[in-house]
Amino acid sequence: MMWTRQVLKKLGASEFEKVTMASRASKIFFGFIVALIIAMSAFPQTTSAAVTLSSFTARMITENISARVVMSWTTASEINTAGFNIYRSERADGPYTRINPQLIPAKNDLIAGGTYTYTDDKTQATQTYYYQLEDVELNGTSARHTPIAVNSVGMQSTTDWFGIALGIGALAVIGGGVLLVRRMR
Repeated sequence: MMWTRQVLKKLGASEFEKVTMASRASKIFFGFIVALIIAMSAFPQTTSAAVTLSSFTARMITENISARVVMSWTTASEINTAGFNIYRSERADGPYTRINPQLIPAKNDLIAGGTYTYTDDKTQATQTYYYQLEDVELNGTSARHTPIAVNSVGMQSTTDWFGIALGIGALAVIGGGVLLVRRMR
């Protein structure tokens, strides 16, 4: 709140306007914190220590009774990531079995992240499958992300709802700040 007063003082606002604007800024900031806490508790977090996962989707391509599942995922950033593993199950609660024979190498781009695909050829069109992505750090620690489900009828995928909620909250704070500056003029 101290920085708000300093900014208002430099802009030459009256004492009443300073108090009013500082109070509004505090309320907006408090609202952002509350929204952030709600977002963190309401949505699954798809960020590990090494990887920020932007998306993880799957689609089934059927060919008569046989099928293949193509998974795609995008990372927003990667830090010290060795690579990825993919696990499959026929039930949402597991057990999950690793399906890639070797670690899928990471691109390790801190700024741009990476885009990846993997195809599971050992599937049937009549079955629902659950897939879980695991990122493995260079030091050997790993983190698994929220599972996704896919079948021949349709596909379900996860989205980074935490990141979306955080982005919306940040936009609200920025928008509130722009409105405050406009009102002061």
